[in-house]
Amino acid sequence: MTDKIPAGRRGLIATAAAATAAAIGLPAQALADAGAWGKPRKLVWVPQALGDWDSALQVGLRDFCGMVGWSYQRLGNPDYSPENHVEQVNNVIAEGADVIITELESPALSAAFQRGLDAGVVMVIADQGIEAEAKNFGLGIIGEDGFNAGIINGTQAATF
Repeated sequence: MTDKIPAGRRGLIATAAAATAAAIGLPAQALADAGAWGKPRKLVWVPQALGDWDSALQVGLRDFCGMVGWSYQRLGNPDYSPENHVEQVNNVIAEGADVIITELESPALSAAFQRGLDAGVVMVIADQGIEAEAKNFGLGIIGEDGFNAGIINGTQAATF
């Protein structure tokens, strides 16, 4: 199957699209073969604090949503606090998002995550997450391993 996936970022996005479709209960292979991705959905990225740090992620999410016919939105507050983050996630749940991608960097977010799951929202943890909290929801964390990233950064610093 990997020989059928186009190389590069678009191929990665297509693969992620199929995986996401499967995660929300759509028959990914049938959709991929037909070129149709089901009904339009709303995906919202809610960073813990707004800034320029997530530009690459925003481009990938917009590309993905454009490819599958979903709407994309990014909402947040530039002033970080767990309370501000919870408020933004709760607002997005109330607005009827189908998929919310956000961090779970504080146990204060747990109630909002549960509220989203209870409302039928697909909750995705990206960038930062507390493993024990994620496990309570049966979710994984999309992010880098800090220890391994430190080894790579240290090696690069020593090399250059």
